[in-house]
Amino acid sequence: MRRRIGCRAVVALLAMVGAAGCSLRPAPRAPVAAYDLEAAPAPAPGVPPSLDKVIVVYDPSAPNWLVGRQMRYRLAYDDPGRIRRYANSQWASSPIMAVGDGLRASLSARTKRGSAVPDYGQLADFWVRVQVERLEQVFDSRAASHGIVRLRVSVFRGRDRAFVGQQTFEGEAPAPTPDARGGVVAVSQSIDNAVEGAAAWIVDLVRGDVEDPDAAGGGR
Repeated sequence: MRRRIGCRAVVALLAMVGAAGCSLRPAPRAPVAAYDLEAAPAPAPGVPPSLDKVIVVYDPSAPNWLVGRQMRYRLAYDDPGRIRRYANSQWASSPIMAVGDGLRASLSARTKRGSAVPDYGQLADFWVRVQVERLEQVFDSRAASHGIVRLRVSVFRGRDRAFVGQQTFEGEAPAPTPDARGGVVAVSQSIDNAVEGAAAWIVDLVRGDVEDPDAAGGGR
């Protein structure tokens, strides 16, 4: 009799454990949304290419915390030095590489040979290095945010990589919605704004260096 009662108790205990195990299972995670940057707008028509030089744009570099696919943001109104990230949203590919692609496209439209290319060991007249210092969404309040991108661009000449000039460019754009989707739009437009400014400066710098190498570098 005691044995039968013991068996029933064990069965009941196992059933309770099984039920508890089911109730303690973590809730299914929400799917992670992957966002890609919008394509850079085509250059304005009617502006003919003006530079007959081969320009190489190296792949951009960035601090370690900016590299990768995490989508980051800050709260300007609450501990603005803290870098936060979206839990269920990420970039489809690194936005750092999109900066280099955008700059190459913009420079290609300004050169007669369309020759702004990545570095695959080819010879070039000028070389461009880009350091991405900021690329994020900033919330000014719970209901409003904007994108911000800051680039430090350096230009070098010829095989010996002689320094020509360096400049910092910043692009900003408002986010249409205070969330990850709005941040994608804002960051994408911010990249375009910073890249367009950088491309125009590079062309002017290169043209001035070709015409007067001693004067173009200014900051050398």
